[in-house]
Amino acid sequence: FRKRFADAFAGLSDYLKQQLLDQTETLLIPHEETVPFEKCSMAARAPVKNSGPKAVSVGRIDGIPGESDWKKCAVYADFCDPYARQILKSKSSFQLLHNGKTLFCRVQAELPEGAEGFRFPVREGKHDSPLWNFESMELHLASGGKRYQFIFAPYDCLADFLNGDRKWNCKDVKYTSRLEGKVWTGALEVPLAEIRFEKDLLKNGCRFNVYRNCYYTKAGKETWEQGCFLPVYGAFGNVEKFGTLNLE
Repeated sequence: FRKRFADAFAGLSDYLKQQLLDQTETLLIPHEETVPFEKCSMAARAPVKNSGPKAVSVGRIDGIPGESDWKKCAVYADFCDPYARQILKSKSSFQLLHNGKTLFCRVQAELPEGAEGFRFPVREGKHDSPLWNFESMELHLASGGKRYQFIFAPYDCLADFLNGDRKWNCKDVKYTSRLEGKVWTGALEVPLAEIRFEKDLLKNGCRFNVYRNCYYTKAGKETWEQGCFLPVYGAFGNVEKFGTLNLE
């Protein structure tokens, strides 16, 4: 197994290598369709169909969204793993609104049943730390060879990237989070003027996806699970598999 999937093990810590092996020990006949996505997505199960729409329309409001606006807004919660082969144990959801100048994103993340706690990024700093290694959610916007990535986590931690470059920072981006028991919520505000695609985002939309990096402990053992709104069947930056985001 190690030899066959050498690329999948490249760059992983010994802990993650062992975790990957533990989760794939029942895979009797490995084949290309079940190559793990990073550290997850290796269950030898029947494909799980994601019923989420490939195109999402973002409603337009005036000013800053209030609770009444969010209550009218669609909630997208049909997450799957990146290969659409594993039923996720965690629950995640997101909502989107805009006012012509700002894209508002609200997320909610729950621990799986029986989980004891999250792996938090509190020691990693509040900006541009490697939040993908901790409990977090991600928003990806892409068009014309550009991909903007926002990773946000509990304790108001945020990371923003342009084509993977950590040196890029989104001017005037705002983020806040709240943790209550085994559920955390986050609210992200992205100035549309900072999303500089070749084609105007308001008129042409873009490709997008949302991810959840779920790190939790259960029975004293740390577990990792990645979910996404739309499966990408490969690396998380596989833009051609993203959905389409249209701003009304």
